[in-house]
Amino acid sequence: MDFAWFNFSIVISVIALALQEWRLLVYFQQEEYSVSRFLKWAKRNFFFINLYISPLLIFLLIGVLFLHSSNNWLVFGRILASALMGCWIYFYISQPKKVKLVYTPRLKRLSIAMVLITIGARFALDLFISNGKEFDLFVVLSLDIVLNILSPLFIVLANILMSPVETSINNYYLRLAREKIKDVSPFVIGITGSYGKTSTKEVLAHILEGYKSILVTPKSYNTLMGITKVINTSLQKGHEIFIVEMGAYRPGEIAGICALVKPTIGVITAIGPQHLERFKTIDNVAKAKFELMVSLPKTGLAVFNAGDSHTNDFLLQTPCEERILVSISDDSQAGLVASNIKATEKGMEFMVEMKGNGESAVFVTELLGYHNVLNILFASAVALKLGLKLRTITEKVRSLRPITHRLKLIKLPSGVNIIDDAYNSNPIGAKNALDALGLFSGRKIVVTPGFVELAQIQETENYKLGQYASKICDLVVLVGEQQTTSIYKGLMESGFGIQNTKVVGSVKEGVEFINSVVQSGDTVLYLNDLPDIYSDKL
Repeated sequence: MDFAWFNFSIVISVIALALQEWRLLVYFQQEEYSVSRFLKWAKRNFFFINLYISPLLIFLLIGVLFLHSSNNWLVFGRILASALMGCWIYFYISQPKKVKLVYTPRLKRLSIAMVLITIGARFALDLFISNGKEFDLFVVLSLDIVLNILSPLFIVLANILMSPVETSINNYYLRLAREKIKDVSPFVIGITGSYGKTSTKEVLAHILEGYKSILVTPKSYNTLMGITKVINTSLQKGHEIFIVEMGAYRPGEIAGICALVKPTIGVITAIGPQHLERFKTIDNVAKAKFELMVSLPKTGLAVFNAGDSHTNDFLLQTPCEERILVSISDDSQAGLVASNIKATEKGMEFMVEMKGNGESAVFVTELLGYHNVLNILFASAVALKLGLKLRTITEKVRSLRPITHRLKLIKLPSGVNIIDDAYNSNPIGAKNALDALGLFSGRKIVVTPGFVELAQIQETENYKLGQYASKICDLVVLVGEQQTTSIYKGLMESGFGIQNTKVVGSVKEGVEFINSVVQSGDTVLYLNDLPDIYSDKL
């Protein structure tokens, strides 16, 4: 047998295996490099990961039935099977994805380690099996299949081996960030919550624009290392205020961010059922968010939502002496209250009153949804503390523009209204979005895959979503048959017509369907666009 040709066939096999791992890296990255979460995803999507195995099985069958002792066919069969496998994987890699692989330095390091491990394992196993003897096609192709089935483990192993390197690198950048933020010494405002934190951050930044030199954490840079990167690359001398959005997937993360940035003002927008697969209970979510308030100095300011059931539990435990509660229901404890709220398809108008001195003003905004009234109150409370007048804040609020993917209204030339609420993924936000949809005349259509990461309450909340949508919508498009089973059940048991319900496999299919049926005067709400890791059609 020509071992040069055989080694060439091994190279082809390794390339195919590396392509398979590359295909899976985007999902590992979406799971924030969490080994446990990625392995759970891989277990749930075993069939998807191994879709390409059918051509290998065909050649394996050929090897068993006809080519069991033919070494020439071994090389041919392996090269052809590996080439087919590579083409199959490339087909899936090339499919458009909602979230693209981001080639960060960490990912590049991980990729190099993954490829080296793959090459080493593949050649080592071949040598171990051959032991100087001629190969058997059945054994070789069986090995190819097993290795590709186990491909997620190569990514996990590479990640584990690189962990000490990543920890060392992270610590280096953290040291730089600590030194820089100490040197610049900005006034830091921390904002967290189960939902509303990004919108509140953007509203506050808009209000403070032109008043102070500010730096705002961009997009969803709300983790410790994300904020570290913002400090190291964007924080400059002259920045007077640093507005920091703080996210968390486990206890201790917000405390770590606060130890770095040392906030003076803290805002908790809301506590709700989000990321329950990670936190297990809402009480654990509340404790994680409260880490922000615990970090505040005695001279700081804590801003709470008076309508949140956890506020009273944590209010007296807050170390800072100054606290303010905001409310849209005239709560007796609230210091900043919105009343007479008038919501239309053009936006909202409401009265804001400062309970301490009786000062009040009328606010007008293009933003949709009652939760945005709360977001404006949070931002206003902070702005008042920083020295702005209520009248000045009203002028700033009037010029606010909708935030992308957060109840953003788009009026198409065709006369169709699009409400983009793709980022929303919580029950309260979804209810607010449907209420906003209900303000419009004409047909009301919602496109949604429902909620994820709500653990034991996920099916119940999706069922409730179906019930509530049935009261408002004329047409419901559900994305993902498995994902939306509970929503469908809620719709049907509420008497919603099956002829007014459409189930599609992906958002792309949903958009195509909407484009085929939508008419002038219709309003379409896109509610929660899930990442690829939750899609029925991966």
